Amino acid sequence: MTADWTKTPDWERLKLAGRDVECAMVDVKVRLDSGVDVKKSKGKKKARVTDDGEPPAEINVEIQLLPKHLPAFAAHRNVLRPRAKNAAREPIQFAHPNTEFWGITAVTIKTVDSPMPEAGGLWRVSFKAIEWSASTPEVKAKATKDQKPSDAEEWQQFAADPESPATSGAAENNIFVDLGNTLLEE
Repeated sequence: MTADWTKTPDWERLKLAGRDVECAMVDVKVRLDSGVDVKKSKGKKKARVTDDGEPPAEINVEIQLLPKHLPAFAAHRNVLRPRAKNAAREPIQFAHPNTEFWGITAVTIKTVDSPMPEAGGLWRVSFKAIEWSASTPEVKAKATKDQKPSDAEEWQQFAADPESPATSGAAENNIFVDLGNTLLEE
Protein backbone atom coordinates (compact mmCIF):
# COMPACT_ATOMS: atom_id res chain seq x y z
CA MET A 1 0.00 0.00 0.00
CA THR A 2 2.46 2.65 -1.15
CA ALA A 3 0.72 5.98 -0.78
CA ASP A 4 0.85 9.01 -3.01
CA TRP A 5 1.26 11.98 -0.65
CA THR A 6 -0.74 14.20 -2.98
CA LYS A 7 -3.83 11.98 -3.14
CA THR A 8 -6.24 12.31 -0.23
CA PRO A 9 -8.02 8.97 -0.94
CA ASP A 10 -4.83 7.06 -0.06
CA TRP A 11 -4.86 8.69 3.37
CA GLU A 12 -8.50 7.73 3.91
CA ARG A 13 -7.77 4.01 3.54
CA LEU A 14 -6.82 1.61 6.30
CA LYS A 15 -6.03 -2.09 6.22
CA LEU A 16 -6.35 -4.25 9.31
CA ALA A 17 -5.17 -7.85 9.18
CA GLY A 18 -4.85 -7.58 5.40
CA ARG A 19 -8.44 -6.38 4.79
CA ASP A 20 -9.64 -2.90 3.88
CA VAL A 21 -11.71 -1.13 6.51
CA GLU A 22 -14.74 0.37 4.76
CA CYS A 23 -15.55 3.71 6.39
CA ALA A 24 -16.50 7.31 5.70
CA MET A 25 -13.19 8.65 7.05
CA VAL A 26 -10.12 7.46 8.94
CA ASP A 27 -7.64 9.54 10.92
CA VAL A 28 -4.35 7.88 11.92
CA LYS A 29 -1.94 9.65 14.26
CA VAL A 30 1.49 8.26 15.12
CA ARG A 31 3.35 9.24 18.30
CA LEU A 32 7.06 8.44 18.45
CA ASP A 33 8.81 8.79 21.80
CA SER A 34 12.59 9.19 21.96
CA GLY A 35 13.15 6.94 24.97
CA VAL A 36 15.33 9.61 26.56
CA ASP A 37 14.70 10.26 30.24
CA VAL A 38 15.79 13.58 31.77
CA LYS A 39 16.06 13.82 35.57
CA LYS A 40 17.30 16.79 37.55
CA SER A 41 18.14 16.16 41.18
CA LYS A 42 17.16 18.78 43.71
CA GLY A 43 20.02 21.17 44.36
CA LYS A 44 21.97 20.15 41.25
CA LYS A 45 22.69 22.48 38.37
CA LYS A 46 22.63 19.93 35.56
CA ALA A 47 20.15 17.23 34.65
CA ARG A 48 21.05 13.59 34.12
CA VAL A 49 20.04 12.22 30.73
CA THR A 50 19.62 8.48 30.22
CA ASP A 51 18.72 6.69 27.02
CA ASP A 52 16.25 3.90 27.82
CA GLY A 53 16.13 2.66 24.23
CA GLU A 54 13.51 3.18 21.57
CA PRO A 55 10.02 2.50 22.94
CA PRO A 56 7.28 1.24 20.63
CA ALA A 57 5.34 3.85 18.68
CA GLU A 58 1.80 4.71 19.75
CA ILE A 59 -0.91 4.84 17.10
CA ASN A 60 -4.27 6.57 17.61
CA VAL A 61 -6.95 5.77 15.05
CA GLU A 62 -10.42 7.26 14.63
CA ILE A 63 -12.78 5.65 12.15
CA GLN A 64 -16.03 7.36 11.14
CA LEU A 65 -18.71 4.92 10.07
CA LEU A 66 -22.08 5.40 8.43
CA PRO A 67 -24.89 2.84 8.83
CA LYS A 68 -24.02 1.33 5.44
CA HIS A 69 -20.47 0.52 6.71
CA LEU A 70 -21.54 -1.45 9.80
CA PRO A 71 -21.92 -4.93 8.22
CA ALA A 72 -18.41 -4.74 6.73
CA PHE A 73 -16.92 -3.25 9.91
CA ALA A 74 -18.39 -6.08 12.00
CA ALA A 75 -15.86 -8.41 10.33
CA HIS A 76 -13.06 -6.47 12.08
CA ARG A 77 -14.53 -6.91 15.57
CA ASN A 78 -12.44 -10.01 16.35
CA VAL A 79 -9.30 -8.29 15.10
CA LEU A 80 -9.84 -5.28 17.37
CA ARG A 81 -10.86 -7.37 20.38
CA PRO A 82 -9.66 -10.96 20.12
CA ARG A 83 -10.94 -13.47 22.63
CA ALA A 84 -7.96 -15.59 23.64
CA LYS A 85 -7.68 -17.23 27.05
CA ASN A 86 -4.25 -17.22 28.67
CA ALA A 87 -2.48 -16.54 25.41
CA ALA A 88 -0.42 -13.71 24.02
CA ARG A 89 -2.14 -11.75 21.31
CA GLU A 90 -0.82 -12.10 17.81
CA PRO A 91 0.39 -8.96 16.04
CA ILE A 92 -2.11 -7.35 13.67
CA GLN A 93 -1.01 -6.37 10.20
CA PHE A 94 -1.62 -2.61 9.89
CA ALA A 95 -1.35 -0.58 6.70
CA HIS A 96 -1.82 3.17 6.35
CA PRO A 97 0.42 5.79 4.67
CA ASN A 98 1.28 7.44 8.00
CA THR A 99 2.45 4.21 9.65
CA GLU A 100 4.19 2.99 6.51
CA PHE A 101 6.28 6.16 6.44
CA TRP A 102 7.59 5.36 9.95
CA GLY A 103 8.14 1.66 9.17
CA ILE A 104 5.27 0.38 11.32
CA THR A 105 3.60 -2.66 9.80
CA ALA A 106 2.23 -4.57 12.80
CA VAL A 107 0.47 -3.41 15.97
CA THR A 108 -1.14 -4.67 19.16
CA ILE A 109 -4.47 -3.10 20.16
CA LYS A 110 -4.48 -1.49 23.62
CA THR A 111 -7.94 0.09 23.92
CA VAL A 112 -11.07 0.57 21.82
CA ASP A 113 -13.48 3.46 22.42
CA SER A 114 -16.97 2.98 21.06
CA PRO A 115 -19.39 5.79 22.02
CA MET A 116 -22.99 6.08 20.90
CA PRO A 117 -23.61 7.10 17.28
CA GLU A 118 -24.32 10.76 16.66
CA ALA A 119 -27.60 12.11 15.34
CA GLY A 120 -27.81 11.20 11.67
CA GLY A 121 -26.09 7.82 12.21
CA LEU A 122 -22.40 8.81 12.18
CA TRP A 123 -20.47 6.48 14.51
CA ARG A 124 -16.93 7.37 15.60
CA VAL A 125 -14.96 4.34 16.75
CA SER A 126 -11.42 4.96 17.94
CA PHE A 127 -8.66 2.71 19.16
CA LYS A 128 -5.16 2.99 20.52
CA ALA A 129 -2.46 0.61 19.45
CA ILE A 130 1.23 0.19 20.01
CA GLU A 131 3.84 -0.91 17.53
CA TRP A 132 4.38 -4.64 17.83
CA SER A 133 7.85 -5.96 18.46
CA ALA A 134 9.04 -9.43 19.35
CA SER A 135 9.73 -9.83 23.04
CA THR A 136 13.38 -9.91 23.98
CA PRO A 137 14.70 -12.35 26.58
CA GLU A 138 15.82 -10.89 29.88
CA VAL A 139 19.56 -10.74 30.35
CA LYS A 140 20.81 -11.31 33.87
CA ALA A 141 23.50 -8.95 35.09
CA LYS A 142 26.86 -10.49 35.92
CA ALA A 143 27.84 -10.40 39.58
CA THR A 144 30.55 -7.96 40.55
CA LYS A 145 33.00 -8.10 43.45
CA ASP A 146 31.06 -5.47 45.39
CA GLN A 147 27.72 -7.23 44.91
CA LYS A 148 26.31 -9.09 47.92
CA PRO A 149 25.37 -12.76 47.47
CA SER A 150 21.68 -13.62 47.42
CA ASP A 151 20.00 -15.32 50.39
CA ALA A 152 20.11 -18.68 48.58
CA GLU A 153 23.85 -18.32 47.92
CA GLU A 154 24.46 -17.32 51.56
CA TRP A 155 22.53 -20.36 52.79
CA GLN A 156 24.51 -22.68 50.49
CA GLN A 157 27.78 -21.27 51.86
CA PHE A 158 26.45 -21.59 55.43
CA ALA A 159 25.28 -25.16 54.88
CA ALA A 160 28.61 -26.17 53.32
CA ASP A 161 30.64 -24.87 56.31
CA PRO A 162 31.66 -27.85 58.52
CA GLU A 163 31.52 -25.65 61.64
CA SER A 164 27.97 -24.41 61.03
CA PRO A 165 25.10 -25.69 63.19
CA ALA A 166 23.46 -27.00 60.03
CA THR A 167 26.26 -29.58 59.55
CA SER A 168 27.51 -30.08 63.13
CA GLY A 169 24.39 -31.87 64.39
CA ALA A 170 23.16 -28.96 66.50
CA ALA A 171 19.67 -29.37 65.14
CA GLU A 172 19.69 -33.07 66.03
CA ASN A 173 20.89 -32.37 69.56
CA ASN A 174 18.41 -29.54 69.86
CA ILE A 175 20.84 -27.39 71.80
CA PHE A 176 18.48 -24.44 71.77
CA VAL A 177 15.80 -26.36 73.71
CA ASP A 178 18.41 -27.57 76.23
CA LEU A 179 19.72 -24.01 76.59
CA GLY A 180 16.19 -22.77 77.19
CA ASN A 181 15.52 -25.41 79.88
CA THR A 182 18.79 -24.53 81.57
CA LEU A 183 17.84 -20.87 81.71
CA LEU A 184 14.43 -21.71 83.15
CA GLU A 185 15.98 -23.84 85.91
CA GLU A 186 18.30 -21.02 87.03
